[in-house]
Amino acid sequence: MRNQITIVRITLMCSIFLGAFFFSVCGEINDTLFFKDIELKLRQDYRTCTGDTTAVPLKKVIVWRQSVDSIIKTKDYSQIEKAFYNDPDHRTSKHTACEIVAWYQQKMHDRRIADSLQKDILARQKTEHTDSLYTAKELQLTRKSSCDLLDIPFGISQKSVTKMLRDKGIDDYSGDSVTLHYKNENDPIFNIIALYFDKNGLFYKYEIESITGPIDSLDTSIRPFAARLAFWIQDKTGFAPNQNNYVGLTDIKQGNLSITQVWKLDLNEIYIGLAVYNQRYYAKAIVLKTPVKQK
Repeated sequence: MRNQITIVRITLMCSIFLGAFFFSVCGEINDTLFFKDIELKLRQDYRTCTGDTTAVPLKKVIVWRQSVDSIIKTKDYSQIEKAFYNDPDHRTSKHTACEIVAWYQQKMHDRRIADSLQKDILARQKTEHTDSLYTAKELQLTRKSSCDLLDIPFGISQKSVTKMLRDKGIDDYSGDSVTLHYKNENDPIFNIIALYFDKNGLFYKYEIESITGPIDSLDTSIRPFAARLAFWIQDKTGFAPNQNNYVGLTDIKQGNLSITQVWKLDLNEIYIGLAVYNQRYYAKAIVLKTPVKQK
């Protein structure tokens, strides 16, 4: 009798254990299938609404779903939906909620970009207006000379110089706080322009350089280029040079300007000459603001 009871107890315990085991395994299987179904549905919605068919991480899909739900749950969603179907492109058929949200998010993105561009435009306009006032004030206090480059007088700040260059359509200049360079696209011969600023940031000098040529072009091209610069200065100032020099081939040294003409005027000093760099010869003009004499 006792043996029978023991067998029954053992059988009952085994049944309970096996039942619990199979329930646990089946539960895990069901849970796994449940979450797999959810993931598949999320990914299907994601592909349908975004058009992205790549194998994106589940985390990205969940973040996308949360962003969609956050808009659907707002009190404004009905108005968003109404606006969506008021769009002629959306009147002919029904669309999913996530498509409506995607349309809304794109609208908001475009609006933010438009607002940002508008702010940039307004900021630039404000800056341009401020710069214009600043430059106008400087020009009122600055004395012009006959040698001003592009009507930009010596003695104004680099800020005003760059403003005046931009106003003349020259915006491809480069340089630093001491020098600005730009290429004169309107002149195939004298196309290198450099403007210089003193320690106070004020414009005090500019240089003009011609195109370069080999040694055998010195007499046929480069000297005539220097003569053209001299004629240009004489035409601008109305004065002949104070000094004329003949520069021979051996007088032209790299790193120095071999001066052919000099002007000493009330407001300007001008030097025309010949130069060489890496065996390439060129003509050059240097125009400076005359230093103020100490009393």
